[in-house]
Amino acid sequence: MMEAVLRERYPEKDIEFVRLGKPHSPIFEEAARRAGSRDMILFGDQLHTDILGARRFGIDSALILSGLTRRSSADWPEDMTPTYVLDSLEGVGW
Repeated sequence: MMEAVLRERYPEKDIEFVRLGKPHSPIFEEAARRAGSRDMILFGDQLHTDILGARRFGIDSALILSGLTRRSSADWPEDMTPTYVLDSLEGVGW
């Protein structure tokens, strides 16, 4: 909606929003830039944001079932299938 309003108000300008949150790539690109590598893994609890974003960006993902997503299933859509599935982060030693 904001893009449409701004385009109408400023038709001479090419206005386009950059989506920053997951699953959109700019947040992953910035993380890779800061890390100096794409050798990373995303830990998350949501298929439609965390896992999908990691898959689209080409990095590994770990779905944590103690968060929002609580089902462990082999029938997830291919683009939302995590690399790893963890029951929780409790007891994980770093």
